[in-house]
Amino acid sequence: MAFSGIGVSNGTPLSYFITSARPAGIPRVQAIEAYSDKATALLKFYYTTNSSSVTNPATVAAGTNTVWGPQFTNFAANDIIVIQYKGSNSAGLFDFYERNKVSGTPTASNCVLTWVSQYPLNYGDSVYKMVSGATLPMFGLTNSSKTASTLYFGQEAKPMLIELDATTSGSIYSVSGEFWRRPRP
Repeated sequence: MAFSGIGVSNGTPLSYFITSARPAGIPRVQAIEAYSDKATALLKFYYTTNSSSVTNPATVAAGTNTVWGPQFTNFAANDIIVIQYKGSNSAGLFDFYERNKVSGTPTASNCVLTWVSQYPLNYGDSVYKMVSGATLPMFGLTNSSKTASTLYFGQEAKPMLIELDATTSGSIYSVSGEFWRRPRP
């Protein structure tokens, strides 16, 4: 099954793209088109190490920055996270993702975000801790297109985050690939 999409910048020089965590296979990125005004720009690929589920969404309305759930003890200040909105909610989202960052020291039961949540959370929505897995330089090219049979493999049933840094202006125009399934013997 194929996937494709565009990056999100939220008004910052950082642009990102997140693959779905649906159990459709292992996300394999095969093509990226991007722009950055930074001569040393890098495409950074992240994988998941820890996750936690939202347990008290009543306290996490859109525009707040505290997420309540178990297992935040493995998260730390400045960790990059991905929030997965899994179910239908008041914003009408289903399997939608948002990049954020941990602010301060999380406790066993909550995690404070650097930026306010854009959408309200529901029971079972997930927060994933992301760790850098690989980088791909843009080689001083402001407009770059990277293609290969495999640029990067993610993890099955977990989101994969791709970031592009810039000085003042950057964008991931498109990312495409497939959810790869291992051949059965």
